[in-house]
Amino acid sequence: APLIVGGSGVYVGGCLRGRENVSFADAADAVPGLVAGSPADVVQGEAYPAAAVHSGVGIFALGTEIHEVADGAASYAQDTDRHTGLPVPDDWLAGPSAEFLLAASAVAGSAGPAFTGAGLDLEQIGAATGDDAITGRCILLPRLDEVTLSGSLDLAAGRLLIIVPGDATVGSPGESTVLSGALVVCGHLRVRGELLLDGSLHAGSIAIDAPTTVSVRSDWRERPLAGAVVMTIVEHGQ
Repeated sequence: APLIVGGSGVYVGGCLRGRENVSFADAADAVPGLVAGSPADVVQGEAYPAAAVHSGVGIFALGTEIHEVADGAASYAQDTDRHTGLPVPDDWLAGPSAEFLLAASAVAGSAGPAFTGAGLDLEQIGAATGDDAITGRCILLPRLDEVTLSGSLDLAAGRLLIIVPGDATVGSPGESTVLSGALVVCGHLRVRGELLLDGSLHAGSIAIDAPTTVSVRSDWRERPLAGAVVMTIVEHGQ
């Protein structure tokens, strides 16, 4: 199904299949056309100014690797993979570390009645108050085989960082799931219903069966989500 990515590239450790379904747009808060008419990558722009697909193994369009047909590479000129000799850096692909999960668990709040059984209903998450309205909130779901996310997050709920230790399914056919913040799925993510994500997405692997839009804002570094950063000591004095 169509995947529209705004403000970011797509970074894949293995293969991306269905390149013809992937398109790029400007960041939601960006001035259009800053990179020679191509949408800008505001996540890894120092390495790749224009948003594109960067894969560790291969990129397939209509079932064929784009670098194995005459016009494939030209059609997706900004894309890179092992055929172009530009592997994706490991730290771009790394999943949540034990340190990340520990830091997130220290600030994570409960989903409360929004999480029942193995399902998270975003519409049942209450309004953010105090600092949560600025920094957002972190929800670390239980370690289950699979959880289901559904519903539309209310604007008053603010931004959420949702971390799923296992596999996750988003939505159902014919329904939309709307989230602001970030979604981190340590296992496999399957998108079964339309997904509109204002923020970042990471998954161990992903299958997109319904229209999906992921949009990263250009000021994302100045708006870190609660639970999304790990403190690192860069200098220690006497």
